[in-house]
Amino acid sequence: MPVGQTEARVINLILAFVWAVAGFGLLIYHARTNDPHWRIHIIDGDLSMGWAALVLCGYNLVRFYAHRLALADRRAREEMQLRRAEMLARKPRPEYGEPNPDFNFTNEPQPPADDRTKEKGST
Repeated sequence: MPVGQTEARVINLILAFVWAVAGFGLLIYHARTNDPHWRIHIIDGDLSMGWAALVLCGYNLVRFYAHRLALADRRAREEMQLRRAEMLARKPRPEYGEPNPDFNFTNEPQPPADDRTKEKGST
């Protein structure tokens, strides 16, 4: 696995953890204190920014698992290609018999017999 893909997976997992801690922290803070800071003011009430942080946590977890599934799919395809190549290598090829001389283009064709030389010699 290339280094960049491993780093992306680890970064997504770390960010998911950070967003989860921030989200739950803000939700607990707002539940205990009713402080208006770090809240989104909506028409009928307030929404804690902790929910937005939990949405970002979920997004990073989805990306982490998507990387894992893509890696597993790539490995499965590579294994299938290797098995297919091994099966084709083991499979005996059929005998074709003698090659057809009409399709042998490796030798120069012989020039056709000149009809003029035959006519001159016979007259």
